[in-house]
Amino acid sequence: MSSLDNLTPEQREKYQQFVEFTQWKGDSDSPLALLNSTNWNVQTAIALHFDDTQAEPAQDSQSAAASSSSASASSFAQGIPTTTSLMEELNSQARGGDGTVYPPRDTTHIINYRIQEGTIFSLIQNIIFFPITLGYKIFNTSFYFLSTLFPFLPRLTGYYPANRTATRSVQKTDAKTTSLRIIRSFEETYGPTQLQFYEGGFTQAFNLAKSEFKFLVVVILSDEHDLTNLFCRQVLYDSRVVDLLNRSDTILWLGNVENSEGLQVADALKCTSFPFTQLIAPFPKTPNSLALVMKTLVTIQGETDPMKFISTLEEKMEAHTPVIASFTRDKQRVEDTQRLRQCQEDAYEQSLAIDRERERVAREEAQRAAEEEARELAARKERELAAEAKKRAKEEKKQKEQIWRAWKASQIGPEFDSATEKPARISIRMPSGERVVRKFSGNQTIDDIYAFVECYDLIKDGAVVPEPTEIPSPDYVHEYTFQLASTLPRQVIPADAGIKISDNKIIWPSASLVVEVDLSDDEEEED
Repeated sequence: MSSLDNLTPEQREKYQQFVEFTQWKGDSDSPLALLNSTNWNVQTAIALHFDDTQAEPAQDSQSAAASSSSASASSFAQGIPTTTSLMEELNSQARGGDGTVYPPRDTTHIINYRIQEGTIFSLIQNIIFFPITLGYKIFNTSFYFLSTLFPFLPRLTGYYPANRTATRSVQKTDAKTTSLRIIRSFEETYGPTQLQFYEGGFTQAFNLAKSEFKFLVVVILSDEHDLTNLFCRQVLYDSRVVDLLNRSDTILWLGNVENSEGLQVADALKCTSFPFTQLIAPFPKTPNSLALVMKTLVTIQGETDPMKFISTLEEKMEAHTPVIASFTRDKQRVEDTQRLRQCQEDAYEQSLAIDRERERVAREEAQRAAEEEARELAARKERELAAEAKKRAKEEKKQKEQIWRAWKASQIGPEFDSATEKPARISIRMPSGERVVRKFSGNQTIDDIYAFVECYDLIKDGAVVPEPTEIPSPDYVHEYTFQLASTLPRQVIPADAGIKISDNKIIWPSASLVVEVDLSDDEEEED
């Protein structure tokens, strides 16, 4: 077995975590032997310390390192508050404002562990300590059954025996699985709940609350306690309590003394009565220190009044919120500083890249200028040719449009007037604001109305339109630059030579239409 001087930095950190969490007061050989037998798995070693059982050594060093890292305290970079160990905080917080000091754990029942080396010394050690171990197991089992029959015994004696079945199950399942089992058992007993319990071990919840500057609400229950059922149904299931504990800045952890971890946490938090609730929050270790500890703000035991429960927690949380806000600001300030430094470094690198690019551009400037001038000249010629072609196309289109309008005006004829056929009376408001009323035959098409509007300036005031000298080109299709729409409600009536006026219920037998001019062609001409 290696001494403390021969440990690696990682092993020394794990040894320190074990000593601080278990409050080990003896020599260093036993913790080192236990950690070595569990392949330096801190969580397994702590469970063995409290459960009086031997766990199998971890086979995968990577999984051992992952599980131990979850129990280590988090720390921040320059200027951000650093954190301390779990048990150091739980013990140091008692020396704050409440005046209570947590005494060290009773070491009279500390187990002497076997060294898993298969030596003769190990066999002799087992034989010597077998009566003590057997006697302790008999005592613990007997007291456990007595405390089940008489729940007041643990409160009178201050000794809470562990459930042997529950403690063994911890070694077979991880912290998240154990937490999910406790939550599921809670909901099976009291019904579905809206409370958002943290799904993980107490250590993970503790470190998460510290690193993210959140309140940690610890609820520990004892199924054998008389007030547990009343507390769960009247307090935890109260909608106001649910809203308070589900706040975004709060982590809610549920424990049960029937489970090994719940029993250990209850002992570490000095729980003397159930149901037990404790509010813990990040706090400066000293007024001017950047180190953070988790301080107990308030402890509630045996409370069954939801309003008193809420007021007690809210008062402490509201008073401590500015402290947490200051932590958040400090963290944001450091992150901003780091981000600014990174931006400055990026700007410097960009400046170097720009200088290099400028040198390269200077060498190629003459050649590129000549090529650019040639391309610009070619592009100018192309634009001029395209503009001329477009201009010719517009002139041809305009000429064809004039021929079509003259031809269409000669086809319109006089206003429809029949004594035998009912006409369609259409009122049209022109773009100039002039309102024109004209009668159309029901057999005429909607396209005839569009043609009338298009040629109105040629046939208005009863002017006689001469026969056109030319007819439209067969391939010419006239496009109207306006549309007709009805009013109240507005509905656009598209030009269609296949629909009779009498078939359109909007304009038959009378309608009031508005000419809406499409200005897209004018805008294109301006461009």
